Amino acid sequence: MVGTFGIVGISCVSAIGGYILIDSVLALKRDLERRRRKNDQLVVAHSARLVSAWRALESERDGSDALFSDSLASVLSGKAALKRAKEKNAENPDAGARIVVRTKYFDDWLETALNEDPDLMQLVILGAGMDTRAYRMKCLKNVVVFELDHHEVLKVKQSLLKSHRASAGGLPALPCCRGIIRISCDLSCHESTWMRDLLLAGFNPTQRSAWILEGVLYYLSEESVDRLVGNLADLSAPGSRMIASVVLKLSQRQQERIRESERKLELRKPPQHAPEWLEHFALELEAWYFWAAEIVSLEEFYPSSTLQGNSGHLADVVIDLYLKFAVSFSRAKNSVLSTLENIEFSTSQPVNSNNVRLGDYFQWACPRPQQFIESFGLIPDECVHLGDSKANFGRISGADKSDGGNTSSSLSNTVYISFHRHPRIVKQADPELPLAQVTKSKTAPAASTSVRKSSSLMDGIPGDQ
Repeated sequence: MVGTFGIVGISCVSAIGGYILIDSVLALKRDLERRRRKNDQLVVAHSARLVSAWRALESERDGSDALFSDSLASVLSGKAALKRAKEKNAENPDAGARIVVRTKYFDDWLETALNEDPDLMQLVILGAGMDTRAYRMKCLKNVVVFELDHHEVLKVKQSLLKSHRASAGGLPALPCCRGIIRISCDLSCHESTWMRDLLLAGFNPTQRSAWILEGVLYYLSEESVDRLVGNLADLSAPGSRMIASVVLKLSQRQQERIRESERKLELRKPPQHAPEWLEHFALELEAWYFWAAEIVSLEEFYPSSTLQGNSGHLADVVIDLYLKFAVSFSRAKNSVLSTLENIEFSTSQPVNSNNVRLGDYFQWACPRPQQFIESFGLIPDECVHLGDSKANFGRISGADKSDGGNTSSSLSNTVYISFHRHPRIVKQADPELPLAQVTKSKTAPAASTSVRKSSSLMDGIPGDQ
């Protein structure tokens, strides 16, 4: 009796200890994954501060020579980013010119759009980073600005603004717009709820809006870009306007990096089909089973119907068992690989944001941006290469080097494309006709009147994308 209780006690203690050990391992895995995501977002925040540093250096130019004035850029960039930006400019004078020209071009586009259409009372900035348009552009006085980016990026931005408020004697930086709403989201995740969060924050999809996608699309995968632009088109009322920066071609290094990522992802996918040898084996096994069933059915006590009824489709059963085992094995393997990668990440040196090459993170390029925009029912307005006369402002001396210098064409590898959602077509009333034409219209068949009525009914329906 004592031995029995001892065995039961040891079994219970072992089960509890095993549960605690497994729970501890899973907790460690979750913590490492959270730290890894946070590190990636901090890299994005550091890159956003570097972009802000180049805007700050531009603002320090003489008043007549500066393309814009951004008083908060130095606050949001910090001393380290300003030092790094100066070092890059010393190595290559055109290093920050692309950022400065892009900022100026997007500013001019936004100001023109608001002047041409006063009904644009909503501005959505996707991948806002350290954007300060809400604080420096007076044309936004009647506009509500929505800024969307990673949680860590917006957290850093908010803390920097609070520190600036404390250093300024408690006076906050006053925005030029009606209001600023910041929304934390991950635009690259297919499970992202940024659309719902944007609507809950007060965005009105029935009113015209302006959208800015500055330096964000080429960091997303092709699937994420398609989903993002499609959602943007769905949320935009007729007459809404958009602008985006697009890379036409990825460099060889960027393509190799993407292929390596896809290869690793493919290795982690469970098999969708059984191998050919297993299908042949299952069919042979099923044939042998039915042959044995026919032989046994010659005996009186073993009818073949009973054996065949219990067998079902033996080949399908074998293949299903294989696929279920393969999926379970794939999940276990992926869990182990993820844990090992996270442990390797935790033991490695932290990422130095100064050594990060943002071009290495490019994932998406579009050689025909106009056709891409049209595929979503949107209408392209203008497509300008960086460095052209409309997007140069005397800052860029040569072609764009964002592709690693592998572009043989004299045209830039980066373009700025503006587009809009087709406005609702409102038919104007017919002008007064001369008496002769009025007489003719009275004798016209009644069918034309019904057509006119059906057209007027259609005027109340929102236009197609």
